[in-house]
Amino acid sequence: MSNPFDHIKNLVEHYEVPYDPKAWANVASNLKPNSGLPTSKSWLKKVLITSGTAAVAVTTVILLTQNDGPKKSNLAEAKQSVHKSNNKKSTSTQTLNEEIVSEEQGIAENTIESNNVQVIESIKLPVQRQKTISQSSSEEAQLITASNYEDSPRTSDNRPLIVNLPVVADLCINEETTIKNTNAVALKVYHDQQLVLNIPPHTAVNFKAKQEGVYTLSSEQEVKEKTFVVHGNPKAYFEHTNQLIYQNGLPTLTAKTNEIGSKYHWMLDGKTISQQKEFDFYMFEKGEHELQLTVTNSFGCEHKESKTIYIEENYNLLAVNAFEPNNPNQKKNSFMPFALTVRDVKFQLTIIDPTNGNVVFESNDPTNAWTGIDRNTGQMVKSNTPYAWKVVILQPEKGEKQDYKGTVIKL
Repeated sequence: MSNPFDHIKNLVEHYEVPYDPKAWANVASNLKPNSGLPTSKSWLKKVLITSGTAAVAVTTVILLTQNDGPKKSNLAEAKQSVHKSNNKKSTSTQTLNEEIVSEEQGIAENTIESNNVQVIESIKLPVQRQKTISQSSSEEAQLITASNYEDSPRTSDNRPLIVNLPVVADLCINEETTIKNTNAVALKVYHDQQLVLNIPPHTAVNFKAKQEGVYTLSSEQEVKEKTFVVHGNPKAYFEHTNQLIYQNGLPTLTAKTNEIGSKYHWMLDGKTISQQKEFDFYMFEKGEHELQLTVTNSFGCEHKESKTIYIEENYNLLAVNAFEPNNPNQKKNSFMPFALTVRDVKFQLTIIDPTNGNVVFESNDPTNAWTGIDRNTGQMVKSNTPYAWKVVILQPEKGEKQDYKGTVIKL
């Protein structure tokens, strides 16, 4: 392909401007005298050179205008290729920018044909690069996020690892619970930043709380944790009287506690007898008995304490084993179990002759005691002979038996 500048050069070299005396006279009249103007021939030569230079500039502009269309088209295609590459989410922002710069430099080298055009394109390229980097900044952020995502814990089949921490209810000291780990990673339990329990993957472990405070259940693979609290237990210290006191004819002991709690539960030989801080209770049978107190606080934590009580004799309605009909003391001249005289209770008293089994006396009135008379004969029974007696309590106290038995002698 011929150089278009050779054609322009030929035109300029053979171009002559026709001489016009009037035009020259007009120019000369406007000049100052002694201005150092060159001769008419040298001036004419400079005019011709200036005209030629202008023609070259005009031609160059025309050529640039004609060639600008394809170059812009090539640049547009390059930019479109870059945007398509962005939509495909290339894995490296730096590689993407290098491809854009390389394509634009190739376009400039293949389409620029003059030194002037090269200067123009070298100014445009940095602007285009800056714009491309700015547009890809969001893509770079996405790549960083993806990198972090890839670094997160994953399963064997490359899926994101999800850790499900079990819920552990609040506990009390010495209370035991089972913690189930259904995850593929180990779980750990901490107390005061100290490891107290390690739970392997897919394992259930029994946990017994030894100290009160806040416990943390966590996984090292994820920044995830749950907490539960171990509450302290209350105290259950109590006191009781050791000597029986017969209140209203009943064998009575007193127990009390000064410990603070929301609930109190007293048991005697495994049976509930009270829910108060202080109370009276009855002891009807001799031997060893276990008295237990359970104190519960507001968190539902409880503590138990037990004590053993020893009773020397059975309760038998405080009945005497002999009476003397002729004694002036009313408490000694007849027979009626003393407890029945002070208790507000319904009963049935029966006196039986052990020799023949006949009933010699009956009463359900505490003021109607047996004086030794046999109701069958109306005579005084034999002295120093034991007679059997039996009392049936119609509404016994809690823990009290219904039937009482014994023997009594008339002196």
